[in-house]
Amino acid sequence: MPKAISITAAPPGWFSVFKDTEGTFEQPVALWALMEDEDNPAMRWPTSYSTAADDPMSLNHPDDEDANFVGHVYRMPAS
Repeated sequence: MPKAISITAAPPGWFSVFKDTEGTFEQPVALWALMEDEDNPAMRWPTSYSTAADDPMSLNHPDDEDANFVGHVYRMPAS
């Protein structure tokens, strides 16, 4: 089972990309996390937690656990 060993706030401009039957959509990344497999501590990977306006539980699970997760994109914030 994975566990988060380090969490940090995501800088503005990062989005997680998901797909559904209508195409792809993006959610803002709120947190970056370094995950570790409890059974194999040498196995570590980065992941994100994104916010979804219609899902208050969205921060309870990392994005890469969602079967519809595609990846990440960075969009330069307007200044």
